Amino acid sequence: ADSVGNIGVSCFILISGYFGIRWNGKKMIKLDLMLIFYCWIGLAFRLAWGTAGGGENILSYLFPVIGKYSWYFTCYFALAALSPFLNEAIERLGQRRLKQLILVMLLIFSGVTTFFFFDITGDSGKGIVQMVMLYLIGRYIRISGMVGRYRAGKLAAAFAAAAAVNIALNGTLYVVTGTVQNRFARDNTLFIIAEAVLAFLIF
Repeated sequence: ADSVGNIGVSCFILISGYFGIRWNGKKMIKLDLMLIFYCWIGLAFRLAWGTAGGGENILSYLFPVIGKYSWYFTCYFALAALSPFLNEAIERLGQRRLKQLILVMLLIFSGVTTFFFFDITGDSGKGIVQMVMLYLIGRYIRISGMVGRYRAGKLAAAFAAAAAVNIALNGTLYVVTGTVQNRFARDNTLFIIAEAVLAFLIF
């Protein structure tokens, strides 16, 4: 299931990159307050049920943006804070150099992880490095005019092929090791990134 279902976050960041993030302090405060509200409600239930855990767990709920339970929001806030600098850097780089930067990042942070299982960032793609890379890819898709360039049928076939290979490789690892493996379905593998880009271009 992860071989296909794990592309959700990647697709959202691609969308953010395509349209571009513009830092808005008021909106970020509202988002933070919303997150705090739901986390505190969740903490209240956990305290009532006696499953809140120790002090570190409680602090993670009290301060969700810097807590371990909301890695996505933590990274998104960081990405939003970096967005003015990223946007300026993208404009200065131009399309050709941006493409080169993305390819280098894919090689270092995804190629090595995909084929050698060595996760350089140590977060399985659930971190700010992955988000920045996907944001840059989203911007490149916008700048290069890729949307609408390819037929939906071909994109869907490519998506199905990438997903099939992903599933087959994870299945092979299961046969070899005897345990369920999702190494090729992690956020920072080339397969998940390719599937996310293809899904984005289809829709």
